[in-house]
Amino acid sequence: MKSSLINHTIVEFPSEEYLELRKRELLDLSDEFFAKASKMGMLRYTISKIWNKTEKNKLCFTFEYKDEKSYKQCQKFIEEWQRATDNSSVPRKVFSNRGIIIADYK
Repeated sequence: MKSSLINHTIVEFPSEEYLELRKRELLDLSDEFFAKASKMGMLRYTISKIWNKTEKNKLCFTFEYKDEKSYKQCQKFIEEWQRATDNSSVPRKVFSNRGIIIADYK
């Protein structure tokens, strides 16, 4: 199925240790998170460690949605999920970028 909406969220951590701690926390929850979100139209969920030399201590989360309706449903779910599961004290800065896919080469 072709996605039409995408979100890249970059999370910056003050150190590699904080990044690794948060990564372990997220991996414990990700299977359950995606199982629920995919029922609402999330097509893909990835966590990537950014490895550019100048961009250290960052994770990139990519969310792909079937359509606008799926995006809206998932946004409500994500907000509720974060409130219920994010008990982490790991300091971080979050930057979200949302877009409409205009070309997709595979």
